[in-house]
Formats: sequence, structure tokens, C-alpha cells
Amino acid sequence: MNIAIVDDESCWRETAQKVINNYTGDKDRIEMFSSGMEFLKKDKYYDVVIMDVEMPDLNGFETITEYNKSNKNSIVIILTTHLDCARQGFLVNAFRYIDKLNMQNELEEAFGAIQKINENKFILKNNINLIVPEMKYCTDNAAMIGAAGYYAYKLGRRANLYLNAKATDKLN
Repeated sequence: MNIAIVDDESCWRETAQKVINNYTGDKDRIEMFSSGMEFLKKDKYYDVVIMDVEMPDLNGFETITEYNKSNKNSIVIILTTHLDCARQGFLVNAFRYIDKLNMQNELEEAFGAIQKINENKFILKNNINLIVPEMKYCTDNAAMIGAAGYYAYKLGRRANLYLNAKATDKLN
């Protein structure tokens, strides 16, 4: 995954990077930015954006609002000590709102949830994400049929497109 960490304080950027690397095993590409303006100037898509709230010039919410105009599929994690403004996270579709003082536990939980999402996600044409729920969450026939087909496809099983409308079982 491509991950951006945006925080004006280097100690928080480095701590977040260390937690992510420890959790994911250094397999992700992490870029760090010291301001919202620096991040926006990069003009790049990231799978995950970890954003501080209080920064000079452009705050985290303003930065994410601008970024989301061209990058709607990124997962946004708000990282802050200002828990009193958590409701604003809903306005930028934040995936998690993480307290810097409990960063390790909360970031690990967030990345565990992201891994579960990515296991059930297909990227379709035109950057459309298709997320197929686990079978236990399918509550209607169409969803169950679609999910069963998806998981069969993941296992490499393919079916022909021949449809037989004749009953094959004898009824008593």
C-alpha cells in the first residue's frame, strides 16, 4: 500500500511510521509530509492517508477536503490529540479517528480493519471499488449468490455460462 503521513511534528510522523512498519512488516511505501500544503503539492494517490488535525497554514480537515476532490477512494485516518473535534471527521469520511496518546493500539486496529477490507475488494474499471462482504453478512438471495460466486472465483473455480432451466431432482 502507498501510505502518506501528514503531521507538522516529526516525532508523531516517525512514531506512526514505526507502528505501521512493525505491524505490516516494512512492506508498505510510506511518505511523510510536514504540512498539508506539502502533501497536496505532491498530487499523488495514496491508499491510506494519516492526517494530523492542527497544523499551520492548512489544517488537516481543509487538506483532506481538498485532497478528496480528486482522490475519493483513499482511506483517511485522522491522527490527533484534539478528540473534541472528532465529529468533523465525518465530514471528510474519516475511516478512524486516532488519539496520538494511544497511537500504537489504535493504528494497529485500524490497519487490521484495512487488511480485512482489502481481502474482499476488487478494483473494477474506472477506479470503482467492489467490496464483497463475508458470507455471514449476506442476508438476501442475490447477495448470497454474488458472494458465493466471488469466493469461487477467488479459489480459481470457473463455471460455463450454460443455463439449464430443467429440474434435475425428482420431487416426491
